[in-house]
Amino acid sequence: MKDPVLQEETNGLLYPIQPQLPDLDQSPLPEKVFHYTDTSGLLGMLASGVLWATDYRFLNDSSEIAYIYRVASDLVTRKFVGRYEGLAAAFVDHAALTDPPYTEVPYYLCCFSELDNSLSQWRAYGGRQGFSVGLPGDISTVAGHDPRGRQNPGITLLKVNYDRGEQERYITALVEALVGICDAPHMARYKSREEALSSFTPFYWAQLERASYRFKHPDFAVEQEWRLVGWGEVHPEWFRPGTTITPYTKFSPYSVSWSGRGLTGLPLMSVRHGPSELPRETLFALDRALKSHGYDEASCERLQSTTPVRL
Repeated sequence: MKDPVLQEETNGLLYPIQPQLPDLDQSPLPEKVFHYTDTSGLLGMLASGVLWATDYRFLNDSSEIAYIYRVASDLVTRKFVGRYEGLAAAFVDHAALTDPPYTEVPYYLCCFSELDNSLSQWRAYGGRQGFSVGLPGDISTVAGHDPRGRQNPGITLLKVNYDRGEQERYITALVEALVGICDAPHMARYKSREEALSSFTPFYWAQLERASYRFKHPDFAVEQEWRLVGWGEVHPEWFRPGTTITPYTKFSPYSVSWSGRGLTGLPLMSVRHGPSELPRETLFALDRALKSHGYDEASCERLQSTTPVRL
């Protein structure tokens, strides 16, 4: 069992670190973001008034989560391993691992793009008939909270970062900060090096975990992705079939700009149908479906894809 007095001293050194790291959360919110879905997804959204958000460990591409840990392992091995002695050396050797401790904290993601008519998104998410659902950028709120253009916790719209240089600067700052606390006098009072190490390495993995759903490989930059994120035990959980049992939650996004117009339901600003074998009929049916759920043309635009392909 860890000495609570020593752990509190360590915590006192850890608390200031996160605010000093490169900021992950304060990208200016976009005016509008777009969620791509197929016909059943759109009809489900209209009927329920909610968005489904999947536990990030069960995304279609599980390699997304592993990406940041591979980047960190490579960077730590190149820049830090072999440069230190004692506790700092033990820490950087530990940080060079590619397999993080398994976390039970659920992070739920609902994905958006800044692009309204993206061929790659139609192909990835549209199925036989896709739709691009436009929502205001201030959906990073819950009722009663106004972000004033900033992101806030609970249910938060976060911009995905594809810049390898910025990603490495974040990891470097994190590792350097933790190396810096290894020489703190109280560290020598732990019963063993392993106990001292265990007092702060969970913080390291927790910060990488925060970055894991914000950082993606540069090759995906064309997606211009934003993610609506919820975390912790705040949200009730449901399960659906997938590759395995897939946990998800339901977001009821609130928008200050939308509610200010006296509207209710999902804050839909537009719905665009994707490439279609029946473009005229699809637009006609889309208009009727939106009207049946209270979305008139003044509040929610009906749009067609300009992409000249058949999917």
